[in-house]
Amino acid sequence: MALKILTQISTDKDITSEAYVRIVNYNINKAGMANFSTQTFLNEADAAQTINIALNSKIDVSFNVPLTKEVEETITVMKPVQKEVEISQTIPNPNYGQEGEPETITVTETVIQTTLEPVEEIVTKSVPDLSMVAGQDIFEFAYGKLKERLGEFFGIENIVDC
Repeated sequence: MALKILTQISTDKDITSEAYVRIVNYNINKAGMANFSTQTFLNEADAAQTINIALNSKIDVSFNVPLTKEVEETITVMKPVQKEVEISQTIPNPNYGQEGEPETITVTETVIQTTLEPVEEIVTKSVPDLSMVAGQDIFEFAYGKLKERLGEFFGIENIVDC
């Protein structure tokens, strides 16, 4: 499997109008990101001998495809909440009562306190989802994605399957 670019492109090796691009390796990590490594050759004959690996600024040596989906989840988090609270304090009165004993007075005041309270929030998370590649060859999937990427730069009509 490979893709051929049928329009003239320049590489670090030479100019070609039959660049041959193939996927040589892939890796899927546990976060659901697939990484595909590519090689570009001046033509199919060079690819058969694995010589003259070429570089082009628009053809990445690797590309990533997310194999994830977005899901919503309700979680409880502790958030600071400000509230008005009445606080009563008993404090000593500097004056003495009629019998010479110390007196106390109760003072009530309203203050704003910040407390942590549980609040439910809906968050969106990205989770691995391999269903888009399930039941098909991973390379067929990857070549489809590579063809789309190359088509953006060189025109989809100039990208053919080999």
